[in-house]
Amino acid sequence: MFQSNRRKKWTYIIIMFLLICCYIGIYHSHRYFGFDWLLWLTIAAGLALFYLSDLWLDDSKRWYKFKSFLFILCIGGPIGIFVVLMHKSFIEKQLANYGVPVKGIVTKLYMQRNKNSQTPYAIFNYTLNNKVWTQEVINTNSAIQVGDTLKLRCAKTDPEIFKIE
Repeated sequence: MFQSNRRKKWTYIIIMFLLICCYIGIYHSHRYFGFDWLLWLTIAAGLALFYLSDLWLDDSKRWYKFKSFLFILCIGGPIGIFVVLMHKSFIEKQLANYGVPVKGIVTKLYMQRNKNSQTPYAIFNYTLNNKVWTQEVINTNSAIQVGDTLKLRCAKTDPEIFKIE
């Protein structure tokens, strides 16, 4: 009896944590530019799924690790795809419903170096709702230079949502 109540309680807690991760991934991940932040959110959700599989799968069986892997893959995969598609849809709807044209000025270029690669970035400023916003984008093929004017479409309700046109 005690084990069953404990299992239910932790199941609810983990599901709530996963729902919070999904909410952040769908509605707020555009605010946190960078692979690192999304990687940590994914790791946290993956660990929650691992603990959930540990709660519900019997670990005394021969195929425990394989069943855990399948559990995480079959539950986590669709959740991850759902979050990515919903985030993309959210951004598109915000730009379609509340998008306004804005001009941004490139103020800085920098190169992020990793062990085996380097990625060029451009930082630019734009004004919307009487506030100056600073964003950065990957500078594909180093096409953007300091001082360039970028044509943007920004969501008036959430100026951090933008698209270069």
